[in-house]
Amino acid sequence: MSNKIQKFKELKLSEIKEKIIELKKEIIFLKIKEKTKQKIKYHLMKEKKHQIAQLLTLETQYNKKNKNI
Repeated sequence: MSNKIQKFKELKLSEIKEKIIELKKEIIFLKIKEKTKQKIKYHLMKEKKHQIAQLLTLETQYNKKNKNI
């Protein structure tokens, strides 16, 4: 596994939710920049979406573990 997902696995559920919200805000700001014709780095948007997907997967795994206990 990559180092990034290992870093995410160390987070608590509440921290994961905060990070998801933070990344979604960053994507919104990138979209605003794009619409106002400012220069943006498109790879950042893709990277942030990928990180959100990883965090949502971890959140689901945590929820399943807690549900089974």
